[in-house]
Amino acid sequence: MKSLSRPGTLFALLLGSAAAALAAYAVAAPDEEDYVDVCVGKDRILRLLESGPCAAGERRLKVSLWQPEEPDEDDDDDDADEGSPEKPVTKAPPAGNRFVAPFEVVDGAGQTILYVTEGGGDGRTRGAYIYTSSEQPVVAITTPGNSGGLVRVSQAESIDTRVSIGALGGSLGLLVSREDQTQAYVGRNEYGGVVQVFSSGDKPRTALLTEPDGRGSVVVFSGSGTPIASIAESDKVTGTGRLTAADPSGNGVFSAGWTPDTGGNACVIRKGRLWCVGVNIPLGIGANPGQ
Repeated sequence: MKSLSRPGTLFALLLGSAAAALAAYAVAAPDEEDYVDVCVGKDRILRLLESGPCAAGERRLKVSLWQPEEPDEDDDDDDADEGSPEKPVTKAPPAGNRFVAPFEVVDGAGQTILYVTEGGGDGRTRGAYIYTSSEQPVVAITTPGNSGGLVRVSQAESIDTRVSIGALGGSLGLLVSREDQTQAYVGRNEYGGVVQVFSSGDKPRTALLTEPDGRGSVVVFSGSGTPIASIAESDKVTGTGRLTAADPSGNGVFSAGWTPDTGGNACVIRKGRLWCVGVNIPLGIGANPGQ
């Protein structure tokens, strides 16, 4: 039985906790009446500027606006004549409206709801972060290293208890963690799909995977990561099953399977010698039948 390696990358999950200053901009519409002046200070809250300059330490910005288009009076008369209800007509915001990251959306109490960053200067990965009312970051949508996308959803009580879904470079998968300890992984290795279940540490205790030759396999590992038992499609008789048990070093000591000539067969290695019930068993446990 061959030792099985864990998939190469289980995602670097980055979510810093330091706050960053807001730098928000908006593209103004061409007409003067289509924008308003606002001031933003260190508290990162936009304040409408009615007249005069911004207060000391604040920055003056122009934020474009849009208004619903008033329904045409003639159209209203026509609708009334036909007995149809009024349907106010609105237009979409101007295409030029946008904010430049980093920026922050807060609630009425000034607590963060959404934080968006381009990454780099504020110590965070490029992406968007969503917070609870107690300002716990529980959702992160990021692009680590620009190699793909990563979505991480955490518990409010512990951000290290989380589910992460990502497609980063050659790694695709879902990772479940509890208190920063991996509990389960669903993804792929170089041969095909794989599911791994963990107890503690970084070594899986059970795995469902595809063998290098395409056969399906279920493997149980010891605490040290050594494969000690497996159920798999036989590598000797295609389309049949095989059960194998191993010693602490991973050497096969028992195997059971099927052959077309004799049906079910089982073999065990005792003191270096092979003992079988039946003949021509599809072993695959590293034993020499001539012993």
